[in-house]
Amino acid sequence: MFRTFLACLAGALFVAGAAPAAIDWNDPRSVAEAALRASPVLREIDANLAAARARRRSAGATPNPMLMAGVQNQQIDLSRDPMMTMYMVGASQTIVRKQRRESLQRSAALDVQRLEREAGVRRAEIARDALVAYNEPRRKTRSPRMKRSHSSRT
Repeated sequence: MFRTFLACLAGALFVAGAAPAAIDWNDPRSVAEAALRASPVLREIDANLAAARARRRSAGATPNPMLMAGVQNQQIDLSRDPMMTMYMVGASQTIVRKQRRESLQRSAALDVQRLEREAGVRRAEIARDALVAYNEPRRKTRSPRMKRSHSSRT
């Protein structure tokens, strides 16, 4: 199982464009760092984090004023009929309460914190999985005598 995971990891690194010469396959940290660079999950989380940071910047902003203009009941031949045609012009501004703006800012800040923590957890999980996959073949090649001595200790 871990052999296939390691093969898939190596294939993903190759497809992702990571230079094979840049990875030191004898160094487990180098393999874990390459897995982190090639992870599509982390790229997705980083994109979500960038979007959340942009939402945080605009969370407390006031809405833009709106300018409206319109015509109602205009004749088909475009002749001016002052009794039927109505022309409208207006401006409006939405006013958001201060408490609402502050709650939007807090919500956006909490969303950024959640995504930052999620990114840290995912990075740790991917590094752990890569290190386990790296060490799994070595654990399976131990002699049966060593395995017996470990099982008798417990």
